[in-house]
Amino acid sequence: SHEWTLRTIAELTQRGATILTDTAVISASGGVAIAHGQPDGMPGADTLYRLYAPVLINAMGAIERPIAFVDNDLPGIVLTGAAERLLCRYGVRVGASAVLFGNHDRLYASAYRLRAGGVPIELIVDTRQHTASAQRAQLVSLGVECLLAHAVVRAEGNPDVRAVRIARVGQSHGGRRVPCDALLVSGGW
Repeated sequence: SHEWTLRTIAELTQRGATILTDTAVISASGGVAIAHGQPDGMPGADTLYRLYAPVLINAMGAIERPIAFVDNDLPGIVLTGAAERLLCRYGVRVGASAVLFGNHDRLYASAYRLRAGGVPIELIVDTRQHTASAQRAQLVSLGVECLLAHAVVRAEGNPDVRAVRIARVGQSHGGRRVPCDALLVSGGW
């Protein structure tokens, strides 16, 4: 998808479009939009734009959703996208023993990238019954355990995560204890 994004940006730029990233439209009416730009979300280099455009596309992006379970607020439990950004932007590995928990195919692509970046993946827990993900098959062939129709029902640790308890979907207690120091969660977008 990164290649598609680069091609699309190049095409739009070639056609005369102006692309403002790190910018939020804060008001729009009567053919005028006011936007606030803040590079990398850091104050200090702010720019205020007054936009007169025959067409304005406000691409809001998406927010990754968490999944609820007991003690899901322990330190060491983060969204999968945040773990990827930490690794990609800063070279920071979120843990020495990670479990991924989610409900979509991007979970496997994320695990593959994180593993390639040196994050040890102990287990991938997918709530769905089936997936056709080719990356899941690759991870299994590399020795990564991938469970379908399972969920994390509890995180354990004090003060930070030390293990997760997993069970088949539909079971609310019991299950298997899996030691880890990072739980990466993604409920989709």
